[in-house]
Amino acid sequence: MKLTVFYDGQFWIGVVEQKEGEALKAVRYVFRPEPKDDEVLTFANGPMLSFIVTAQVPHNNRRAA
Repeated sequence: MKLTVFYDGQFWIGVVEQKEGEALKAVRYVFRPEPKDDEVLTFANGPMLSFIVTAQVPHNNRRAA
């Protein structure tokens, strides 16, 4: 599982990624103001897991040509 935090020009965004076999799940979380280290750690040790677990994987896994 991987968490990337970046500023998109308006909000601070966290993208959680988890690879399951050949499938990749990704969830976007909006922090809004710049998160402090302890806020990111609290998110990573708490709600991050539930966000990725409840994310739905699309039924169609075809890649665009």
